[in-house]
Amino acid sequence: MSVGSSQFARKPVLVGKAFRLYLLASVLTVAASQIAVIVDATIVGNMLGDEALAAVNLSKPLQQGFMSVCWLYLAGATMLCGMAIGRGDRLRADRLFSCCLIVTIILGGLITVAGMLWFTPLSHAMCQLEQLREMSDDYMRITILTAVPQMITIVLNQFVTIDGNPRLVSRSVLIGNIFNIIFDVVFIKYLGWGISGAAAATGLMYLICIAIVLPHFFRKGSLRLRLFKAADVEPGRMLTFGLPLFFSTILLSVQFLGNNYVAGHFLGGNGLKALAVCMQMFSFSMIILTGTLRTLQPVGSILSGLNDNTGMRILLRRGYRFMAICF
Repeated sequence: MSVGSSQFARKPVLVGKAFRLYLLASVLTVAASQIAVIVDATIVGNMLGDEALAAVNLSKPLQQGFMSVCWLYLAGATMLCGMAIGRGDRLRADRLFSCCLIVTIILGGLITVAGMLWFTPLSHAMCQLEQLREMSDDYMRITILTAVPQMITIVLNQFVTIDGNPRLVSRSVLIGNIFNIIFDVVFIKYLGWGISGAAAATGLMYLICIAIVLPHFFRKGSLRLRLFKAADVEPGRMLTFGLPLFFSTILLSVQFLGNNYVAGHFLGGNGLKALAVCMQMFSFSMIILTGTLRTLQPVGSILSGLNDNTGMRILLRRGYRFMAICF
């Protein structure tokens, strides 16, 4: 069933089916980066010790920052794309997808270049303890170098989901994280790469996820890369839709940075180690919350394009009920 079809408009059973189908993909899309950090932290903590666990957690604000930059334009673009699909305007949907992908590659490249040029001040801002600096720098350096594939993964997953293939996204994230675990063990235990091996394994996971979802765009009737002009994608409207989500995610990144600073400054290494454990547990609740909200976005935007207010009410009820039960 393609959720872009007017077939499920105003039918509670079909709206519910679309919600369940998209929920798994959206939760797993959010989980892709969160679980990658949780897996790295768990394996690194067991293989390399508590200090390595704390060093991985120090990079969390950086990864959250990458996600924030993506959502500045991606949230609005996917909403507009969903509305276009709901109206049957595939050309506009293609142009929005093309714009997002190009912007992501450019911004990801700029982030990588800037991060490496100003790596030393960034390192001191992220890590206050010299005893953790070497491990933190090793993990952070590779994290910055893999910003582009991480951001592309987020963008492709969202567009594949809204283009009616959420199962492919679910499959790519599951397979990618399985390989992340395997690479972690191989790189750390057998190749002796230490914490750099954990970061490299995560970077390879993103490349695997991209490779799995890319064939979707070669299918007949799927989103395509097209030439576009600024007027075709309405950048002002796109950013207006994306600003609330951008501010919420960037503030979370600031919160993570502040937590790390307070724990390191007042409690030292032991405080950062304890905080690292707590933050991995906190990540699970963020996966549920953010994943559910991002389920409402693609399905809701398509329903909006169909002018289906009844379907919107059904969708919102299901979303809030799911979050309430989970929490």
